Amino acid sequence: MTPPLPNSSQPQISVTEIAPLAQTEFEPESVYVLDCIGTIYVLPGPLLNTTQYWQDAFVQALLFASDYAILAASMEDRNSVPASEVVFGSLPRDAKCLFRSWDEKRGLWGSGGLMAGRPRTGNGSDVLSVREALDVCCGR
Repeated sequence: MTPPLPNSSQPQISVTEIAPLAQTEFEPESVYVLDCIGTIYVLPGPLLNTTQYWQDAFVQALLFASDYAILAASMEDRNSVPASEVVFGSLPRDAKCLFRSWDEKRGLWGSGGLMAGRPRTGNGSDVLSVREALDVCCGR
């Protein structure tokens, strides 16, 4: 999901399917929804909060991931509704396995992660369910 253009008065958030997705395509100013079959991951970029309307983009990504999980389960005959989680930090191992080549030295966000003061490598990732993230965003 890409934040709106800076000159727009209303937030306009777009959803674009990127297939195949390469590690180099992750932009630190955007938020991504990654379908890993058993889990749907929401990946907010480390520089997302520097963009105008970043809250709108993040909440819309959470709502989209929640709805997409239900839709994917029914349309693709999956055994169950995939879990929906927000990942802060490095990409989980099950998601890295879906890429043809994953350069651990580059990390998830490459130089954008360095600019935000986050490490490029490491196994640490903070994971929060989409429901918990929505509760925090909506003040529940």
